[in-house]
This record gives sequence, structure tokens and C-alpha cells, in this order.
Amino acid sequence: MYTPNKEHTGHILLFQSHQGNTASSAAKILKDTYGNDIVYEKTSRRWFSAGGFKKNDSSLKDEPRVGCSKAQF
Repeated sequence: MYTPNKEHTGHILLFQSHQGNTASSAAKILKDTYGNDIVYEKTSRRWFSAGGFKKNDSSLKDEPRVGCSKAQF
């Protein structure tokens, strides 16, 4: 079964946002389709919040967040 990567998941969430769905229902749709590990509801809410789609930022680029560091090798 196909499992979307992080970028594809972002596109799906953006589409769900344009369809008028809530963050919670978008996460549920993804989980029902691809399994529980595809997206956390908290991640979906972050994208749907003022820091994500509501800012008209549809670039889907990862931005630094407090408490999330990227390991550099």
C-alpha cells in the first residue's frame, strides 16, 4: 500500500483545508486511509493554525519550531 511522504501529507492537508475540513477531520481522513501513523492530530492542527494555512502560506516548507532541533551530521 502506498504511504505518502511528509511533503505529500502536507499537500493532502492543504487540500483538506481548501475543502473546508477541520484539522481534526483532515487527520482522521488521513488515518482512515493510510493508517494511524501517517499524521498526528497535533501536526494537522499546527498546519491549520495561524502559523500554517491561515497565513496563506502554502509553501509546505518545514520551519524551525521551539523544542524541535534538527540533528546535523
